[in-house]
Amino acid sequence: MSAAAANGLDALQGLVRDCAAAGVGRRVLLVRADLLPPRLTQPHHLRLARAALDPLMTAERARAHDLPDGRMAISWRGNAPAPLQQSLTALEHLFGDGFHIGTAALQSLVRLFDLPENGAELLAAAGLAHEAAPAPRCLGCPAAAARAVGHRHPVGHGGATGIGRHGPVRPA
Repeated sequence: MSAAAANGLDALQGLVRDCAAAGVGRRVLLVRADLLPPRLTQPHHLRLARAALDPLMTAERARAHDLPDGRMAISWRGNAPAPLQQSLTALEHLFGDGFHIGTAALQSLVRLFDLPENGAELLAAAGLAHEAAPAPRCLGCPAAAARAVGHRHPVGHGGATGIGRHGPVRPA
């Protein structure tokens, strides 16, 4: 795995963790170029796919993520219907009818994820299938945000006040 792909995975994993911990929503468009037939994975095809994602870079807090095996993702905050539609249209033109992949196959190549709800699915599709979603550091974060990434605190009858820095607080 290249250093850029490792950095992209780390950044995406951090984004999922931060969204879950803070309860802040983001959207991520993932392009699975690793599912393309070999004739479409030439460097110029991958450059065209990256260029098709350029409209999304105008969205609020947009960030590009280079991932392993030619996968790529763009994350952004809020709704960006026009740039999203421009990118999807360009990808459909590039990989759809123009290369005879078909609409059903195109849907498996390009997926849209909402964070924090789909964080674990995104990480699995991005190349972290064998690793659990990262748990937030829970020094006062809401239990609901922690559960969003599968991290559970033992909470007694005292509710959220029973969560301490190093585990549950037991009454004396």
